[in-house]
Amino acid sequence: MEAYSYKDGKDGKFWVIEGGETALVVNYGKTGAIGRFQLREFANSTDCNKEKQRRIASKLKEGYEPMRGFDRNSRYYFDDPKYGLHPLTSHPKFRGHFKDELYYSSLKEEAPFGSQEGSSVLSKIEDAIRRERDFSFSAFPRRCVEKYWGMKYSPAEDTDRETVQGLVEENGTGVAHSDFVTYASAFAQIKISGRVDSDLKRRALRALKRLSLAAEILNWKSGENIMSLDKMARDLESF
Repeated sequence: MEAYSYKDGKDGKFWVIEGGETALVVNYGKTGAIGRFQLREFANSTDCNKEKQRRIASKLKEGYEPMRGFDRNSRYYFDDPKYGLHPLTSHPKFRGHFKDELYYSSLKEEAPFGSQEGSSVLSKIEDAIRRERDFSFSAFPRRCVEKYWGMKYSPAEDTDRETVQGLVEENGTGVAHSDFVTYASAFAQIKISGRVDSDLKRRALRALKRLSLAAEILNWKSGENIMSLDKMARDLESF
């Protein structure tokens, strides 16, 4: 990852580039802003590296200079809307810890961002962060379920089998939505910022446990799906 800045009078701009094996991401915008992310994929690493060097040379020619004191871990990371989930548009701490392809899946319903609920959570959080200075990751699950979806938020307070069975028989859809949103919010915070609020982490772990138990009780998911939920709980616990 290489960072450059440019100042023209009072206005300042930044330009950050990082290359993987066959993908290249650029983050650019006004100084102090989150900016935009653009991802491009290549057929091989040679073409990817050539394009990276070409773009750097072009920016240097425009008057950009290497950015001093650049900290890759103190930034927010958003996906390119055209490409969606990708390690290069995720915080370095997220991609370093959550390496399984499950965390970048847009197809597996139990994945953090694979369901319609999870995908919506990530998108709405990114939008809110751009608009709100005091955005709260921890408060987002209830806000999402009640304000955006018009449903009652059901936090996973009790996770014993008898209690969960009663809840899902009464309102299984509401429980599932609440749990999906809660753990998706925790993973979204890590993916974007590289950290997670302790309270949100605790509630997300309970949500994963409750959803796994509910899936088993009502036969919602296959054994593989339940194993994915359990894996996410272990990985989140160890973060």
